[in-house]
Amino acid sequence: MNRKRRRTAAKARRGATPAPARASVEAGDTLRKAQALHESGRFEDAAALYERILGRDPRRSDVFHRIGVDAVDKGDWGAGAALIRKAIEANPAVASYHVDLAHALEHQGRLEETVEAYRRALEIDPGDARAHKNLGHVLNVLDRPAEAEAAFRRALGPDDMEAYNYLAVVLKAQGRLDEAIEACRKAIGIKPDYAEGHVHLADCLLLDGQFDEGLREYEWRARLRDVTLPGRHLAQPQWDGADPAGKTILVVGEQGFGDTIQFCRYAPLIRARGARVVLAVQPALKDLCSRMDGVDRVVTSHQPLPEFDLHVPLLSLPFLFGTTLETVPAQVPYLRPAPEHIAHWRETLADKPGLRVGIAWQGTPVGGADRGRSLDLERFLPIARMPGVRLFSLQKGHGHEQLGDLPEGVGIADLGSRCATFDDTAGVMANLDLVITSDTSVAHLAGALGRPVWVALKRSPDWRWLLERADSPWYPTMRLFRQRVSGEWDDVFEAISAAVAERLGERSGAP
Repeated sequence: MNRKRRRTAAKARRGATPAPARASVEAGDTLRKAQALHESGRFEDAAALYERILGRDPRRSDVFHRIGVDAVDKGDWGAGAALIRKAIEANPAVASYHVDLAHALEHQGRLEETVEAYRRALEIDPGDARAHKNLGHVLNVLDRPAEAEAAFRRALGPDDMEAYNYLAVVLKAQGRLDEAIEACRKAIGIKPDYAEGHVHLADCLLLDGQFDEGLREYEWRARLRDVTLPGRHLAQPQWDGADPAGKTILVVGEQGFGDTIQFCRYAPLIRARGARVVLAVQPALKDLCSRMDGVDRVVTSHQPLPEFDLHVPLLSLPFLFGTTLETVPAQVPYLRPAPEHIAHWRETLADKPGLRVGIAWQGTPVGGADRGRSLDLERFLPIARMPGVRLFSLQKGHGHEQLGDLPEGVGIADLGSRCATFDDTAGVMANLDLVITSDTSVAHLAGALGRPVWVALKRSPDWRWLLERADSPWYPTMRLFRQRVSGEWDDVFEAISAAVAERLGERSGAP
């Protein structure tokens, strides 16, 4: 080769991109194209480009991660987790890979693995506040409030109202209400219009019996992002507590059956101030509520609304009436079953002697409200075996299937499946000596009927049950049995069983 040709070849070599580097540049360009396709919704085209990159270099952790995240975004949690694990195998030192794996695992209900994934991410990046908060959420779901508290405290920042609000959640779960209230106040101090913080402050204050401020703060629920209070779409104005004389007021039920049963007691108070009252409730409660004194008409959401002047959400009435612990309207019964239902169940149960006890054990497992409040039917087995006691299941829906797993020789009569409405259940209760239940609508129904009812409560219950006390200002015939330790029901049912035995002794000693 002559000198000129050698110089030309050397120049070409200097200007050329080495093959491995060129492949890396091309892969990077292809990855960016794939990500753009994914963001535009062309998932299949993006997947084809991802596969092309992996065909050239199967060790590309970023591609495995991207494909895994795409699968997670489409709801394919299992495939997404498997792909992200491949990314972690190729490069375990990337914190975001572990965070995204945790997200996929959580949606599969694999919560212990989720905890480990978040902890691995935080070993790599201890300052990731979002990962600390997510870890705290999962630990809270696992009923490990002390660990959740530690995670939320590590997430605290001067401008992070969410971290303070989440911290308040786990402090409340541990019964540390003063600290929970302080954390809520810090959250709304950072962002005064933070609705979630105000509503959680309300929950803590009300649980502590501070109704004045608590009920006022509870009105912030109307501003929650995921909540649409019934009546928002109505053209008529919302009642603000002003003199209602001569007006027709539509009282609109909100939230669950238990809430409607507990707070419908306020509707007659409006009528006592000179208004005509229309009460809108769930269809299953219509017949029962139609016999309330002081209500002019009861309708359901499936019916055309009559004419009215003002409307009001049901759970705003305690605030508008200035309710305190001392002024709770607790006259019972304010609901009454139909006479024909009472007669039907009296005849049906006529050949069932002994102490008749109705039981329910599980609420509707929706959101966080049911966490820790429901229990298993097997908790009632020691009572079912007591001589002289007859148990009748009032359970409907979720939890009813447990009746099929009773041990041989244990008899619990299924009445819940024979009750189409709350009016039917009320007729049954009128013929029982006692109702024992977890925190469900059954508890509220028995209390509103003025029937003897015992309620098994978790350590930090819903605000309406307050803390510590064994009675309820809302229901004079109710007795409360509380967990001493979160998640521990043994002591609760030992106390309930002893109380049932005492009740049996009183019956046997009666003249």
